[in-house]
Parts: sequence; C-alpha cells; structure tokens
Amino acid sequence: MPESLAPQDVSALVQERDRYRRYLARLEERAGEANPRAYRRLKAEYEEKLNAIGEELARHADAIRAALGEAEGARAGLEARRLEKGDELDEARLRHEVGEYGDEKEWKAIERRLAKERQDLDEAVERQSREVASLTELLEHIEVAAVPGAPGQAPPEEATVAGQPPSHLEPAAASGAGRAAAEPDEMAAASRRLGLEFLESLELPEQEEEEAEQPEQEEPATPPLLGQRASGQTDTILCPRCAAPNDPAEWYCVECGEELPAG
Repeated sequence: MPESLAPQDVSALVQERDRYRRYLARLEERAGEANPRAYRRLKAEYEEKLNAIGEELARHADAIRAALGEAEGARAGLEARRLEKGDELDEARLRHEVGEYGDEKEWKAIERRLAKERQDLDEAVERQSREVASLTELLEHIEVAAVPGAPGQAPPEEATVAGQPPSHLEPAAASGAGRAAAEPDEMAAASRRLGLEFLESLELPEQEEEEAEQPEQEEPATPPLLGQRASGQTDTILCPRCAAPNDPAEWYCVECGEELPAG
C-alpha cells in the first residue's frame, strides 16, 4: 500500500474535516447577528475547505478499495495453495503407509519438506488476512467520515444532550434554557407542598373530633352502705368491707365479721 495511504494520514484528514464542520455549525448560529458580508465570506471559505477534504478522502477511499481487492485475491490464492499442499502431505503419508516409501530416512526427509511448505503457507495466509482486515477497517472509517453533513450540522461530539444547552451557546442563552427547563420541576414541587399542607389541615380537625367523641371515664361510684326501698325506708345495711347485705339490727357483718355502721 502506498505510503500516502497510511492510517495516520487518513485520520488527520478526518479530524480536520470534523473541525471545519464545527466551525461552520457555530457560524450558522451567529448568522443573524454577524456582518452579512463577513458571514458569507467565512461560510464560503469553510465550505471550500470541506469540499477539498472530502475529495481527498474520496481519492483515498478509491485507492484503498483497489488495494483491498488485490489483498483479498492474494489471500484466496494462498488459501488454495495451502489446501493443495495439505492434500500433498496427506497423500505422501498414505504412500508411506502402503509401503511405497520403504526407505525410512527418505520418507522422513519428504515429510519434513512438505510439512515445512504447509507451515509457510499457513503463515502467509495469516499475514494476508491481517492486511485484509486492516484495509477493510480503514475503508469503513473513510466512508463513514466522508459522508457530507448538512450545513451547520455539528459532529457527533458536539451533539446537544437532551435537557442541557450546547457548550458553544452564550452564557445568557444557556442560563435561560436552564431556567426554562427547571420551571416545570419547581411548579411540581410547589404543588406537592401545597397538597401536603392541605391534607395536614384536614387531618388535624379529624383528630380533634375523635378526641372529642371519646367520653370521659367516670369514677366508679362507691356502693351505698344502705339499701333504700322505693319508699325511702332502710332495708339492709351493706358491709363496708365486703358489701354483703346485713339486717339493720346486726352489729357485725354476717360474712366477714366487719363492724357495721350505725343504721
């Protein structure tokens, strides 16, 4: 392959092409505020540079495509020769097994020669395969890089990330875009806060109502010591200790012996 088609030369052309594409894209962003005559002259210069680089890459692509075809043809020829040499070695071994090569020393010499020729062809095929792979990769690189982009289109590394302003925008524009993107999030957060406050305002009266509905626990009434009839007359005396009913005439409880109050 000619020295001018070295991968590093092609890579340098691709990088130069990407650089002028960035220049042209940034120039288009300033078209409305730039001096029209200066804008047109600079745009024409960048487009001329891009056209020249594209033509150079196309010439490299044609030459590499031709070199690739030659390399693939050479590899196919080497693979055919390797196959033939393998068949020749197998045939010689079969001749030796049937007794045609009776002299063992002569057979070893034939076997070493054929095996060495087969090994040399294996190595040649491997080298040619690497050459084919290198040319194929280089050609793909050129064809992808040489696709003309639309005027003002930035290269992949300059692509704008969703939700973020491009790095080449003016600070004011970038900050404005950031504020515009942040407004929906701030409104959503404010709505959530208002919703929580409203729910809390509803929960507080509900808790107070539940507390108000709970009746106060009354103190257990002490059982009266004296049972009253409907007429109000004393019927029995309850023991202050065990609350057992006793006759008013009794002095002590009939159950536990506690002294009864005076009736």
